[in-house]
Amino acid sequence: MDTENKRVYGKWAGNTNGTPAVQGKCKESIRGDFWSFNQCTNNAKKDGYCLMHHPDKVKARRDKQDAKWEMEREISQRPYKKRLLYWETLTKIANGGINDPVGYAKMVLGASHEEVDRLLDDK
Repeated sequence: MDTENKRVYGKWAGNTNGTPAVQGKCKESIRGDFWSFNQCTNNAKKDGYCLMHHPDKVKARRDKQDAKWEMEREISQRPYKKRLLYWETLTKIANGGINDPVGYAKMVLGASHEEVDRLLDDK
């Protein structure tokens, strides 16, 4: 007997037998009412999964969302990076490490986000 016929959903202390898998339906467990997990009701299209729950599709959606979150995190960090660069610039000027403090300060204040990253990496 193959493992697909042994698959059971919604098994818990109040329902020790659970519900046997329905052939031809997606084999993914989805959240049911309260604490139960049920078999997805979509028809299986590829490798026993529906198109929504197929591991390749899930990975593609997760990768897309991770890239979006990484971009949002990078954007949210920009003000803090500029403050760090301003503080380092003021410290260098105060310590006399800059020959042209006014020119350097103007360059830092007008720096784009890419230039800020480059300047912070050059330290």
